[in-house]
Amino acid sequence: MHAVCVAAYRKHRDDGRGSCSACGESSPCRPRRNAVSVIEAYSDDPRRYDVPDARLRAVAGVVLVRCGAPRG
Repeated sequence: MHAVCVAAYRKHRDDGRGSCSACGESSPCRPRRNAVSVIEAYSDDPRRYDVPDARLRAVAGVVLVRCGAPRG
């Protein structure tokens, strides 16, 4: 669950115009807020996933494949 929420948190981010780059809702959108809640419930800081990291890309890729979402 944590890994899925990290992937959602990283995908749903502000596009610089006040909207989510993934879904177009006002930023922060509902999926990102929900992901923050779950990540924090795991006693983790969601802000640490804002910085690109090679290890996190691999984890997110595995999560997306397992969920059946298209890679991209």
